[in-house]
Amino acid sequence: MIFCFCSSVNFNSAATSERITHSRPAVSDPGTDHSRILVNACEGLPAGLYHYDAPHHRLGRLCGRTGEVEHLLADDAASADIAVERVQVVILLSARFQRLAWKYASIAYALILKHVGVVYQTMYLTATAMDLAPCALGGGDAEVFAHAAGTDYYAETSVGEFLLGRGSGVERHE
Repeated sequence: MIFCFCSSVNFNSAATSERITHSRPAVSDPGTDHSRILVNACEGLPAGLYHYDAPHHRLGRLCGRTGEVEHLLADDAASADIAVERVQVVILLSARFQRLAWKYASIAYALILKHVGVVYQTMYLTATAMDLAPCALGGGDAEVFAHAAGTDYYAETSVGEFLLGRGSGVERHE
């Protein structure tokens, strides 16, 4: 599920490290094309935190089910008002603020959040087309993310979290 979804989002957004024309609006280098995948229950993937390498379409495991991973899962479940056991996959978007701040100064954070919104839209459309259950979250713990992902909190931290799971299996009427 997660490989197909990441591949589809990657294709639909043309978000690779190569300099190609984006099919979605973006500033020259939004600095938010960094995804971590938090897995709780996904067939074929052990629970833990992964880095998604878009150009090579692969996941690299950063850590297993650590205290920080458990904290992120509990926080995301609380944000969605569901039990932790129901969380399947969380896509965490991160940004490197300095990469935009040197050029855009006071509007850098606003640009990052607008870019996150565009990425969310692409993920919603892709998940819906794949009959998955998407849910953007409105909060998260950037400091815990930085510890879990092994990033410097002041250099790169989370700016968006997105739940993804299998659809309910209920037939939709159009």
